[in-house]
Amino acid sequence: GLSLRRRLLADAEAMSLEMYARLEAAAAKAGLRELPRCVTVAPGNSPGLLGVFFPILTLPAGLEKDLTPAELESVLLHELIHVRRRDPFWLAVHVTGVCALWFNPVAWMLGRWIRLETEKSCDERVLELTGVNTYAGQTAVNGGLLAVNGSLAGGGVSVSAGATLGGSGLIAGGLTGDGLI
Repeated sequence: GLSLRRRLLADAEAMSLEMYARLEAAAAKAGLRELPRCVTVAPGNSPGLLGVFFPILTLPAGLEKDLTPAELESVLLHELIHVRRRDPFWLAVHVTGVCALWFNPVAWMLGRWIRLETEKSCDERVLELTGVNTYAGQTAVNGGLLAVNGSLAGGGVSVSAGATLGGSGLIAGGLTGDGLI
């Protein structure tokens, strides 16, 4: 809530010129006409948006050193797509509705589904904008669904009991499972 926002922004710093240039390029790619306010916060925080009507993009210090340029672009695009779609505002509308219907379990389930679909939609848009549709390295699925529309390369794929692996594409490397595959 507000205390988290105050704590994060109290220690926030301006972004480096290099990071600002990367943000401008990502904003243009995401279709934003202007950048939201952007600040660097303490390491250990996740990239995110604070605020409903005028969101502030927060990025942890050193993010550009921890990620490859392609990974950094994906993170920036993801957050900027949230801004472009006005997701913080719609999240506030959704939370207001759940508060009004707090007694209804369907409202809570629908709310969780909306949040997951919002994140998935942003991830899908990032994949469209970057042209990347390949997962590399170890992939573990535990009790969920991994839909692959591309290729899994560079390591084994592990599927635990109760999980489903589906989609279309190529799996290079080993595939192991202790449940139904």
